[in-house]
Amino acid sequence: MTKFIRERLSIGFTTRATLNRLLDTGNVTPQQVERLEQAALAFLVKAVEYAMEKLPLKEILLKHARFIDVQQRTECGVEDVLYFVERFVELLPYHGPQEHDELSAEFLEYQLMDIPMPQDPTTFDIEAFWDNMSSLKNRVTGMSRFQRLSKVAKLVMTLPHSSADAVRVFSRVTLGRGRGFSGLGGHSHSVWELRKRLIFTQL
Repeated sequence: MTKFIRERLSIGFTTRATLNRLLDTGNVTPQQVERLEQAALAFLVKAVEYAMEKLPLKEILLKHARFIDVQQRTECGVEDVLYFVERFVELLPYHGPQEHDELSAEFLEYQLMDIPMPQDPTTFDIEAFWDNMSSLKNRVTGMSRFQRLSKVAKLVMTLPHSSADAVRVFSRVTLGRGRGFSGLGGHSHSVWELRKRLIFTQL
């Protein structure tokens, strides 16, 4: 494993700090640390390969769903929003020229908004953003500024939760990590913790 990969490999702050402490005290050797890092890298590669194979990444719906990402909003068009209106007719009753015009106006205003981003864009809370968008009102009329657009965006964000196949994939990849998939019981270690213990016992 190259120095660059080792420096970029994320195994968690707690794990890294523990490894450094054990290495400093002589409880583990540099060779053991390297073997753990190699196992971690292999695990992450397999997880990504599994997700890439099982998830419907070529689904046209995902292409149109990009508009909810504020960083990609200028690369999208109102046709991406209308895709969901046409696909989920009963859930999104925005049909006819007038409704489409209103939706287009909301989308254009969304594209032109000045949206501050955190220093680390990956920490941007997209659910909180769209929840706030649904509550914004026109100062003059008191009407919702993004009534239609925010409803479409919220529907898009609920779609992954309605896909049993996608849930199965992510539960396999993240088993034992999240509160929703704590499949090993409250007194058990996560899969990652178990893998680390097995690696050290085999060194």
